[in-house]
Amino acid sequence: MSHRVTVSLDVAAAECQGICDRASDSLHRIDEVIADIRANATRFSGREVNGYIASLEDSKSEILNRLKDFESFLGEIKNRSGTPEERVRIMERARELNRTVRELTGPKLDILPEMIHEQLFANMERYQEELRQAGREKRFSMTEEDTRRLSGIQDIGLRECVYRELLSGDQASFDAALESARTKYREKTDRLLEKNREKVLGRMKTELVRHGLDTSRVDSMLKDAGPLTEESAMELSGSVDESIRDEMMRKKAIGMIIGAIRKRGFVFDPRQCIRIDRAKNVVNIAVKRTDGRQVTFEVYLDGRFMYHFEGYEGMACTRDENPFLETLEKVYGMKIAARHVDWENPDRLQNRKMQTMKQGTRHDNG
Repeated sequence: MSHRVTVSLDVAAAECQGICDRASDSLHRIDEVIADIRANATRFSGREVNGYIASLEDSKSEILNRLKDFESFLGEIKNRSGTPEERVRIMERARELNRTVRELTGPKLDILPEMIHEQLFANMERYQEELRQAGREKRFSMTEEDTRRLSGIQDIGLRECVYRELLSGDQASFDAALESARTKYREKTDRLLEKNREKVLGRMKTELVRHGLDTSRVDSMLKDAGPLTEESAMELSGSVDESIRDEMMRKKAIGMIIGAIRKRGFVFDPRQCIRIDRAKNVVNIAVKRTDGRQVTFEVYLDGRFMYHFEGYEGMACTRDENPFLETLEKVYGMKIAARHVDWENPDRLQNRKMQTMKQGTRHDNG
């Protein structure tokens, strides 16, 4: 019996794992930036270098803590039944982690050397002391809530801009100082992003190329005469990150499929068995056994893969199909949400049986 089946994966579980993987990758990127700063430390004073590195180490700690908290949260609910409410909570926590990673390791990482060069990070300690002194002298006062909000600003550059606005004496309230700081910081960020356009977009393109993904949108922006702003850079960065995360999930699914089908005695040679259809954005896999039986797969980005068993007679395919699906779930941990038979053809034994019955009927009537 030959048949074609569509399997839908538990996309939520796969997306959570992809977000965790990308969060781990972001820690390596911060390490690379820190190494670059140390290698070019002569450009800045020792205090600037230390402040710069400290801010990045803080970002690493924030990501690592969020990642550990999320993984601990997943561990707590792993053995539960998984209510719809819990699944919503899981995805909210996962996307919160993803937002934190993007904010701390987005395009701004590419322009941080320029920011430190323009002394956007150099005077935090001095500003903190001046603000405390202003409070003691009753020249300025902040509520506990304002102090908490100020210390909670993760972007150290923005936080320093807020200090400047507060100390300038031009702002009537903390909210006014925060809004003014955001405007000025965004203007500086936009200017530096445009100045470093090729570096920022080039890094995104390199990531896409490394994962074998399409770079046409980044190429278009490299040629575009319009300015690169924080808004456009973050939007593109989010799109690039999502594409990479989806591809990482697909590659992981492909690895599981190949491992499981090999256990059923199928021969796999990646040079001959894998074909990528870039027009349809699908990976095709075809594997055979020495007896001529064949299975083909189509693996998509949306959490689906299709398989087609060919060359089997009777229910023989179930002896490969059922253990294959069981191995995917129990050995490789793939979460299968649904399985649907798209179509199936009668096998040769069924055809022979029908032919025999028809011949017998003709003889009886004869």
